[in-house]
Amino acid sequence: IVRKFSRQENQEPTIRIIVKSEYLLKACKDVIKTWPGISWNSDPLEVCIFPMEIRFLCLTVIFRKLEPDMFITFLPLFKQYRDALEAKKPKDEADPHVTVSVDLLLGAIQSDWRSTLHKIERLKSHHEITYDLLFAILIPRTLFVTKCAITGRPRLFKLITSQRTAIEGKPCYQLTCESIDLVDTVSDGGVSVGKVQTQILIKQFKGTTKIQ
Repeated sequence: IVRKFSRQENQEPTIRIIVKSEYLLKACKDVIKTWPGISWNSDPLEVCIFPMEIRFLCLTVIFRKLEPDMFITFLPLFKQYRDALEAKKPKDEADPHVTVSVDLLLGAIQSDWRSTLHKIERLKSHHEITYDLLFAILIPRTLFVTKCAITGRPRLFKLITSQRTAIEGKPCYQLTCESIDLVDTVSDGGVSVGKVQTQILIKQFKGTTKIQ
C-alpha cells in the first residue's frame, strides 16, 4: 500500500494498492470474472483510491479506474468462494493458499469498512437501501425483475455490470443487463429468440428506498 499525502490542508491522501499475490489474483478472477476497466493481465495491477477508509492487501495486477466499493459488492461471493474451497475434496495444491489469501482479504474488508458494512446490513435487514450504498446490492449475475419499458409488464433481467455516472449532470447508476427477447436474424430477415442487452438507469434519490 502506497499512500501519497498532499501538501494542501484538509485534502485526503491518495492510496495506491499494488496486487502481488497470485493466489488472491486467482480468487478475484474466479469471483469477479469481469469488471469495467479491469484487465487481469496488467502487470502490475494498481488500484488508485481517493479518500477511502481502507488499508489493503497486496495482489499482482493494476486495477485501472477501479472503485474500492467493488470489494464490498462482491463480499458475499468471496465468502461463498472461501467456504466452497474449504469444503472441496480433494483439494488442488493451490487451494489452501487461495483460501488463506481470501481470508486475509475478507478480514481487511471487514476491519476497515466495519461501519459501512454495519450500515448496509442494518438497512438490508429492514429491506431498505440508500443511493450512496446502492452498489452493495448491485452484484453482477444477480437476477432482477422490473417493468418492461415497451409492454409495461414484469420482465426478468440478469445484471452484467453497474457503474456510477451522470446524465446531463445528474448522478445515476447505469446498469447493463441481459435478458431473453426476440432478435432479428440477418440471414433470413426473420426473428428468433436470443439474448439482448439493455441499459437501465437508476436516478439519484434521497433517503432510503424499499428493496425486496
